[in-house]
Amino acid sequence: LTSVLKQFLRSLPEPLLTVDLGPSIESACDQLSSDSSATCADRRRRLAELIHRELPRPNKYLLAWLLQHMTRVINRAGDNKMTLANLVIVFSPTLKMSHRFSHWLFPHPVYTYRPYKPPLPPPPPSADAAGMPLDLPDSLSDLEDELFKQESLLAFTHQQIASGRASAEKDAYIWEVSTVNL
Repeated sequence: LTSVLKQFLRSLPEPLLTVDLGPSIESACDQLSSDSSATCADRRRRLAELIHRELPRPNKYLLAWLLQHMTRVINRAGDNKMTLANLVIVFSPTLKMSHRFSHWLFPHPVYTYRPYKPPLPPPPPSADAAGMPLDLPDSLSDLEDELFKQESLLAFTHQQIASGRASAEKDAYIWEVSTVNL
């Protein structure tokens, strides 16, 4: 997966932080690191503001996804041997970021983006989902009978199509039967 992700990032038309913004962010990171009066939280907040204000929307989305992925990888470092230091070594050159900035960014995505919570999966289909009640077989033998009927209907339809006796009406019926039975 890492090689695919790295190849994708290398194939982008410009770096993730863009040619114009990258040096500004790196410079801000260096200045904030040397500013002893700024607290760590202030530094992170100012860098995050710069990223949100200047980075193009597609780059923001990709950066958010990448940070979320990096967080998952870092959280499983005991299993995958990809510690923060290893991720920085592997991805800094690909992302065209300094090791210092990558080391700041990867473990602290919450300073740049709020944690993402994926939407809940849709509920399973109910009896009224398609406007039709689900008429499911009650026993194994009923299920086998229904499967035999469906397979026979499908075989008959395939014969008609192969012999050239198919029509638009039959095609529509096949589509309807195949989608209703899913």
